[in-house]
Amino acid sequence: MPATDEARARRRLHTRIALMTGVPFAVLYWVLFAGYLLVFDRIDPDPVVFGLLALVSVPTGVLFGVVMSAVLGTVQWRATRARWARRRAMDPDAPATFTPDVRRSRTARIDLPPAEVFRHALQACRALRRAHVTGADEDTTTGGGTITLRVGMSWWSWGERMVVRLRPRDRTATEAEVSSVPVWPPTVVDYGRNEDNVDAVIDWLRALPAPARSRRRGTRACLRSGSPLPWEGVLVIGDR
Repeated sequence: MPATDEARARRRLHTRIALMTGVPFAVLYWVLFAGYLLVFDRIDPDPVVFGLLALVSVPTGVLFGVVMSAVLGTVQWRATRARWARRRAMDPDAPATFTPDVRRSRTARIDLPPAEVFRHALQACRALRRAHVTGADEDTTTGGGTITLRVGMSWWSWGERMVVRLRPRDRTATEAEVSSVPVWPPTVVDYGRNEDNVDAVIDWLRALPAPARSRRRGTRACLRSGSPLPWEGVLVIGDR
């Protein structure tokens, strides 16, 4: 990535974090102090007092946003850039440009027929921790389809939602598009978690087929224990 584009991306990251943290903090600061004055000091609602409190809340929110942007923005930038550099060194097909965005997506070629990739992709949650399949829609005409996964909470995130889209390129190859986004939409910092999810699933699909993996056991492992099937016919496909 050129230096100018990299600097622009970094400014956008820090600006988003400053806004997403500073604005809510300013509002919370005003609400808490206004409530304190009304409940504990028992003052009459005075627009002048509350206006002055709002003026104090604005620079307080700005200061908080700047501090959080400096800390979290630096951590997010370094975490995602290090992962991107490591992936580029190992995989020539990795994205040539770097972005610190938490919404990640990659496309890869899998040298297997679409129907075969779909059956194996039902086990993709085995490449992740605390993940399970939440839905699957197979295109019986082309053999491709869409599989959705849910990755559980961790110390670093509220969880992620992943989508694996499979499209046939020819009879013996499949194009797999894997995306991962935070479950909590306002998330602006994920410490590289979504990129790790995408890379893990892409690596899983590229390593197929692996005889040590059991389709039956793998498909069942991707379902929550005791929960009903979220779609029809998946176990029939996986058990063949």
